Amino acid sequence: MLFLIVAIALPAFAAADMTLYDDALQNGWLDWSWATHSLTDTTTVHAGTTSIRMVPYNWQAIYLHRDATLSGLDYRALDFYVHGARRVARPFGF
Repeated sequence: MLFLIVAIALPAFAAADMTLYDDALQNGWLDWSWATHSLTDTTTVHAGTTSIRMVPYNWQAIYLHRDATLSGLDYRALDFYVHGARRVARPFGF
């Protein structure tokens, strides 16, 4: 199982942070995932009341998409929290 909370932090001169997920998808982000998952899991939550849960298998993944173009130059950080399985160490890539 993998639990994920994601937010992009904007630089100091930007108007505000852009949140991708905060108990639900935000700011026009869409769920294009092809893994067994839930966007409303309550078993393990970092903050709020729900989290994203996925059961990794082969090449399956969580895929969050936004139609509007974003520039990586506009952001100074990507913050997210991952809670992995406790029994087995699994590699995690981003």
